Amino acid sequence: MNQKQFGHIGISFRSATVQILNDMVIPQEKLAERLRAIREGMNWDELMLVSTCNRIEFYYTDEEGSEPGLSLFLSLWNPGAPQSVIGQFEITSGEETVRHLMRVAASVESMVIGETQILKQIKDAHHEAAKFGLAGRNLNFLVRSVIQASKRVYSETDIATNPVSVASMTYRNILDFTSGQCRLTFVGAGEVIQSMVPYFSKHGHFKFHFVNRTESKAKSLANRFGGTSESLDSFRQNPSDFDCLVSCTSADSFILTSTLFNQITHLFGNHSRLLIDLANPKDIDPDIESSSIVKLVNLEDIEGLALENNKNRLTEIRKVDAIISDEADLFFRMMKERNIDLLFSDLPGEVETIKKKAIEKILKTRLKHLNEDDQAVVREFADYLSGKFIQVPLISAKKILLERIGTE
Repeated sequence: MNQKQFGHIGISFRSATVQILNDMVIPQEKLAERLRAIREGMNWDELMLVSTCNRIEFYYTDEEGSEPGLSLFLSLWNPGAPQSVIGQFEITSGEETVRHLMRVAASVESMVIGETQILKQIKDAHHEAAKFGLAGRNLNFLVRSVIQASKRVYSETDIATNPVSVASMTYRNILDFTSGQCRLTFVGAGEVIQSMVPYFSKHGHFKFHFVNRTESKAKSLANRFGGTSESLDSFRQNPSDFDCLVSCTSADSFILTSTLFNQITHLFGNHSRLLIDLANPKDIDPDIESSSIVKLVNLEDIEGLALENNKNRLTEIRKVDAIISDEADLFFRMMKERNIDLLFSDLPGEVETIKKKAIEKILKTRLKHLNEDDQAVVREFADYLSGKFIQVPLISAKKILLERIGTE
């Protein structure tokens, strides 16, 4: 029986630019057809695609010792892609592939170490591969082991403790500030704001208000996440109140001036407010912080704390690697046992067939004088012997094979 090996080919933020990653994404409507074409064209047994904003990775099983044809693979993945993309491929095989996927799921290969979303993305990728009929016993077993390893990592280390991204740090600051209903105003409609709003949308106590220089962009966010919207000019002329305000624009002057803020406090009272300025140059006049009940958090404050948190996460990687080493070793041992069991899986059936033919023949010839009860005893005795004759050698053979494999 030919042994199967795992392999992986892909690109990530480590090897490719954002533009290349975007260009290589397979459209959802073509995904099933394209993946099936890749598996068939590469003659792979199983295939799973893990595709996120920072990585596109194909995990597969193939005959042990075989090497993938990269030009053929690229043409199947993206027929219009230049051959130069091959130079940015990240490739692993065998045990290295298993350890790599475990590290990916544990988030130590992520752009933001400790972000746990990648584990869900791997689960979704496996579910999709199964739905397309591309995942079999080997990938199923691998993903189960990867999930188990990740659960240990997140429960036994502090790799995911304390946020490190701008969005998650902002989210934590606002959660710490408010204890109930919160009027949350976002100024700007760029990637930073868009990546941040989903953190809050899962909570029911935030009331969103979106402000942007282009009113249609603010309205688009309001339609997407719920809430109200207005243009920046409208906000300046007739400001609305808020408990928390997050601003991130590319303006070259202050969006929230001390004069505008004084107007807001005059209209709505001088209650506690949190201002978070994520822009560079600044959107919020730093003089506003002179008020004792107003807290102003700047981008450098967020980035400084995020950097410190990231340093703490980096110290946990050694613990993560130890867990992954244990779980990978366990996976390899279990795979060897599964392969040996598969190797001998047909033997009991073959022995049973031989036994039945032999018993029926002897009962019709040399033992034909036996009555039905005596023949039943003979059959029962033969069943007992054949079971023992199979069980004892199988146990010994499995032990010998495992010992030999372990020394290779």
